[in-house]
Amino acid sequence: MRNLRAIVLPNTWLQLFILLWMLFGLAFNRIGTQLYKKDFYEIFNLYKCSAFCGSAFAANDIYVGLDYAYNDFEIADETVNPNAVNLKAGYEFFDGIFLEGQVAVSSTDDDLYRMNFELDKSYSLFGRFESPASYGFSADILLGWSWNDIAVTGPEETYNNIDSYNGFAWGIGLNQEIPSFEEIKVRLGYQVLHSDSDLKLANYTLGVSYTF
Repeated sequence: MRNLRAIVLPNTWLQLFILLWMLFGLAFNRIGTQLYKKDFYEIFNLYKCSAFCGSAFAANDIYVGLDYAYNDFEIADETVNPNAVNLKAGYEFFDGIFLEGQVAVSSTDDDLYRMNFELDKSYSLFGRFESPASYGFSADILLGWSWNDIAVTGPEETYNNIDSYNGFAWGIGLNQEIPSFEEIKVRLGYQVLHSDSDLKLANYTLGVSYTF
């Protein structure tokens, strides 16, 4: 499986190059000429061939994982740490290119100024881009969107509500394959699920995943 994956990356870059070449020609209105029409169809056929060849060897792995998330929520100049457990699953479309979904389940809450903070709901969808492994180590980048609800409770005279924070999310991580068990990986990561001038929702994660 690992040897077959090595074939995919060149095909993927070839497809991107061909698409950019086609768009470049369209941008300069050359499509109307007979010469470019001929070139366009030849290049388009080459793109279809590269896409087919790439898909024939594309990685189609599915993985599931479990992370402990140490949440670091910055509110104004204060910090609370209502921690959670992340359940995640992903699908690999091409070598090193994944679609990953995460669901966070609250494990602990935290208090600040007589108010209690807890992660009520958290869902995230990421594109994950992982580097080739070297000596069992690899790095990855997460880019996507996150939906988060924070429950705040306290005495009647304080603030009581469930606030939603949705938007762009990102993360980075370091992966380590377990020797003799390549299907299992340990991952140490950092994620920012929301960030604005008033609030930052971030976490440090440590967990394992299993690839089918």
